[in-house]
Amino acid sequence: MFLEVNPNHSKKTGKFSKKKAGNVYSLTKNAEDDVADDSELEVPARGVSTSKGTVASKYGSQTGSPEKQCGRLTIDGDKKPKTRRCRDYPKNYWNEGEEREVVAPNMNSTDEVYMKSLIQREVEQALRGVMNSKALKKQGGCSWEKIMFAVRDIATAEKGRKDEA
Repeated sequence: MFLEVNPNHSKKTGKFSKKKAGNVYSLTKNAEDDVADDSELEVPARGVSTSKGTVASKYGSQTGSPEKQCGRLTIDGDKKPKTRRCRDYPKNYWNEGEEREVVAPNMNSTDEVYMKSLIQREVEQALRGVMNSKALKKQGGCSWEKIMFAVRDIATAEKGRKDEA
């Protein structure tokens, strides 16, 4: 049985990469079964690869509370909140203000009215363009089914996504 394990991630992109000094190295205890006994991989280990091929870890990146550890999993392999990146540990993934902005955009009623009127104007403009097209005149107009799909789409756009509550 052949299992491939790659603990190396590029510091710039976060994507899997070749073993190279300065890249992020991260294997949790979950990988213990996937790594052969004769492998040179350190399991579990988390940190930055050095030019000598070892892993240099900053204090706290592997131990302590899950909020203080870096990565998406604890060193034991359990899920944890995404709080800190390994590439620039101990910095947070984002600032506290940025997190609120991205996670919960706050639209006031003025924004909602503007968005609804913008959507309505765009739909009306698109309908006028369709109604004036030669192909539509040749066909004799829209079918009832197409009109109902358009009405449903407009209603859905006005309500917003279901998970926004």
